[in-house]
Amino acid sequence: MTGVGTVNAYTPRNRADKPSWYWTVNAHSHTAWLVAELAPLLGHRRRSAAIGLWSAGGHPADTFPAGRELTPAESIPWVAGIVEGEGCVSVSARGDVSLGVNSTDLDTIVRLHAATGIGRVYERPSRNEKWRPTATWNACRINELRETAPGTAAVAEVAPPCGH
Repeated sequence: MTGVGTVNAYTPRNRADKPSWYWTVNAHSHTAWLVAELAPLLGHRRRSAAIGLWSAGGHPADTFPAGRELTPAESIPWVAGIVEGEGCVSVSARGDVSLGVNSTDLDTIVRLHAATGIGRVYERPSRNEKWRPTATWNACRINELRETAPGTAAVAEVAPPCGH
């Protein structure tokens, strides 16, 4: 898609874990370009890290591309990316479908809620002092998705089920 970087297989430490892959971009010119392209999509914590990367590459921090609100056309692909990476689809015994996303980045969850216009946001304190608190966005009943955000319903239909 971007034409830069390499994709590598990650070997899980535990046999029960799913295989996964990671993408690396090492060339500074590619990294700077990619960070600049992704800047409007980044939440607060990742944006701070990206500014550090930008500065480490010799660019003044004040030249980092400004953040902005997503346009409606950008919102659906952004939601799809968040759901693909962090989402969970579950089906109740009655057949109701729920879509949820958990994250330690509250701003990402709030932005997801705003982009879809549906669901609820829950904040949960950390169960361990070494962990960060989490936030969850949950939208219940697929008919709610279809009635209020037709583009999001398509995301729910292709998202991976919980635990897979």
